[in-house]
Amino acid sequence: MNARFCRLSQCKRGQSGLTLIEVLISVLVLGIGLLGLALLQSTTLRLIQSSNQRTIATELAYDALDMVRAGGRRFVSLYNISAGGVAAPAGCKMPADLQPASVAAYWQCRVATELPDGSGAITLATAGTGTALVTVTIVWTDAPWEANVADRTTTFVATTSL
Repeated sequence: MNARFCRLSQCKRGQSGLTLIEVLISVLVLGIGLLGLALLQSTTLRLIQSSNQRTIATELAYDALDMVRAGGRRFVSLYNISAGGVAAPAGCKMPADLQPASVAAYWQCRVATELPDGSGAITLATAGTGTALVTVTIVWTDAPWEANVADRTTTFVATTSL
């Protein structure tokens, strides 16, 4: 058959295969997508760690509030401790004597060991009605990658009345 008389669909040759530029663009798009997934994964891990630390801080704060409640009203003033204000027992073991000062030191030791750069304080204030207002404050380093030092720390505060 003569080439001049062929049908248009038979004579026109279509493209066969991919050009190099198409392959490069598809590899670039795939690479950007994989970098996005890696960034998403690292952000997720950071946020999971932060969430875990907040959970630990919450449990420690409520442990301190339970400790003060269990001590009774006559021992409330003995739990008034500042951050790092009590000598911690060796190895963070629960003291055998269960005296308020020893238990408070044990609690502070737990805060220091369970949270990065953690410190805790328990402050007491008496209200006019004869009740005591107990405030537990826990501070730790949550975002060490932050350039501003003030943004690196996280503070958790729990308050109750006895």
